[in-house]
Amino acid sequence: MDAKNSSRYIAGTKQVIRAVREGKVEKVIMACDVDEYIRRKIARECSSVPIEIGDNMKSLGKLCKISVGTAAIGILKD
Repeated sequence: MDAKNSSRYIAGTKQVIRAVREGKVEKVIMACDVDEYIRRKIARECSSVPIEIGDNMKSLGKLCKISVGTAAIGILKD
């Protein structure tokens, strides 16, 4: 994950799921410390793209240049 390309990331469960449904995401990165309910929801909704387990929620938020943690980020297609 490269912080220089933060514009290629979208943050948040709802936004990631929406972008996956629209075919805009090439990969989903889920926080390692996400709640089990959210983990299952992301896995179920994002089954059409690869899902990688990443850092904690706070680190994923920083990667996307937001001040709060996020359960998942989506890497947008080029």
